[in-house]
Amino acid sequence: MNRPDILRREKLAPAPRQRRSQRRRDSILRAAMARFGKDGYEGASVREIARGAGVALGAVSQFFGSKRLLLLTSMDTLLRHLEAFGPPSFADRSTVERDLEKFLREVFARERPFIGVYRAWQEAALIDSMIAAYDRQIRTWTRWRIHALFGLLAGLPGARPRLDLEMLAELWDRFFWNLLAHPPSDVEAAVASIAQTLTHSLILDTSAESIDSIGSPRRRRRSSGGSARRASPPS
Repeated sequence: MNRPDILRREKLAPAPRQRRSQRRRDSILRAAMARFGKDGYEGASVREIARGAGVALGAVSQFFGSKRLLLLTSMDTLLRHLEAFGPPSFADRSTVERDLEKFLREVFARERPFIGVYRAWQEAALIDSMIAAYDRQIRTWTRWRIHALFGLLAGLPGARPRLDLEMLAELWDRFFWNLLAHPPSDVEAAVASIAQTLTHSLILDTSAESIDSIGSPRRRRRSSGGSARRASPPS
């Protein structure tokens, strides 16, 4: 599934050719993302964005035209970052949790400049029907990507059988977008917790479970002699 092109129907200013102009445009975009994260969409002031970027007010209009287009460009930049970043192969079942931690840590690092942007995006979607439509397209795309990630994990030996990957992808998609709007205070702790939860949700814990010939979990019980023993029914 292709990344939603949310700028396709918008009237964009020509991309600057000179390096100095490119730097000014990038500075305005960074200042806008910071202001959206701090003040939301309605509260963000174009004047404050220009001040944060160290440019004249007219430069914002020159490169972006409006606050709305600044928000759209901010979101499009985030989507491009996500598109360029793929999950690991998860070839080794024994390192899944560690691989997930590394992957999530890199995801948080890439998303750091966009903290709060999605919160402003949600606010704008309430008053702009086109942004609301774009948001539905984006969520369909991110759910598809999460579903593909879970599909990789579900294909590993020892994966839990009969998982509803579609429902899991929908739930985790909501969770991840909420994290972007309201980031955790301790990213490292959040990464470890999320990786552990995902691993135990999708992969059987072989320290407590074994897999029978049809792939179903089976609890192992040990007697004092080391052999399995059937529990006696209550009297």
